[in-house]
Amino acid sequence: MATSRRRARTDSIQAQTAAFRSATASHAWPSIVPGHPDADQRQVELALFGSILAERSHEDWTPLSLVTAARAAALSAFVMIEQSLAFTEGAVVPGGRHGSDVANPRLAAIGMANSALVTTMRTLGLSTPVVDRKALVNSGKASREARAVLDRAKDPLLHGDGMDLLA
Repeated sequence: MATSRRRARTDSIQAQTAAFRSATASHAWPSIVPGHPDADQRQVELALFGSILAERSHEDWTPLSLVTAARAAALSAFVMIEQSLAFTEGAVVPGGRHGSDVANPRLAAIGMANSALVTTMRTLGLSTPVVDRKALVNSGKASREARAVLDRAKDPLLHGDGMDLLA
């Protein structure tokens, strides 16, 4: 008999309990994916990684999908860096034969990186049509709502030290 990987409905008590449990958990950057050596750019990568992870609930991320998410974050950071440099340099730069202007080669690199990024996001299932993403979004939404409740509960301005709501 085949076993089903069917998950509990997001409005069930079991799913809401799991969402609260996973709201406090986080995934680390996979060690197999090298991070940018510059500390500032590394922070950008980590912020993008966190944003990508927020698209799904904690338990939906497998080790392989975490590697893919880290690659997507690194690609996104690369595109951001190259775009800012291309804006500074302009669309046309000197460098052709006999001193003529040529199209900025960064634009080709940005195009290739964007293409790889779209493919990577498709692999993660984060760029599928809205109709197909409904279950995935609901799962991530429940996790985000649980995080928001926990954040509000920890706000000392609202509820003393906040720990009374978590007890």
